[in-house]
Amino acid sequence: MQAQAASGPGLMRLLEAAERFVFVVSRLCQRRADTGDSEFCRLAGRLFRNEISVSAAVETINETTNDHFSAELATAQMRALFQRDGFYSWSGLRYFLFEFEQHLRDEAGMHGSKLDWDAFNSAKRDHVTIEHIFPITPVSGQWPTFEQKGDTERVYLTNSLGNLLALSQSRNARFSNRLFKLKKQASEGVQGYFNRFLQRDRRRAV
Repeated sequence: MQAQAASGPGLMRLLEAAERFVFVVSRLCQRRADTGDSEFCRLAGRLFRNEISVSAAVETINETTNDHFSAELATAQMRALFQRDGFYSWSGLRYFLFEFEQHLRDEAGMHGSKLDWDAFNSAKRDHVTIEHIFPITPVSGQWPTFEQKGDTERVYLTNSLGNLLALSQSRNARFSNRLFKLKKQASEGVQGYFNRFLQRDRRRAV
């Protein structure tokens, strides 16, 4: 029976390769949306007709990814994005932060999933799933380190990757201007930034 090979572990490897292509080529290098379409259409047909194995298809996708990826272009695109309006509007931001949180979870040995992709990627009114740690509209006197910076530098820092955090639950925007010491602890029914599992592992490493 046709198209039986792409199932189970083989299907997962295929999807991971395709996912890597989309992020590396489309989100980092920001190449045209139709980049690789003709190659992948032909590849899908060959795979469906069992003319190639799943492993060969994965290898082809990875080779295509490497062919279209350019470290110089990715660096230039990210630099231009940062200098224009920061990473908050970057199309790859949610995926990047989601994968980073999963990486931290794995490092900390956490078995449960901290983030749910569907909830994290939703766009409900009056809820946010990406937090500015240093807020867009800070209260004067509450962020002294940032207040020493110039206006332009504060804008860059506000929308930098290091200042953006994936939230494990949607929150009303009214919490976003709290002090950092309040943000990091659970309060008012809102889960804070503090991760006891990650902290435990960090202490052990020290």
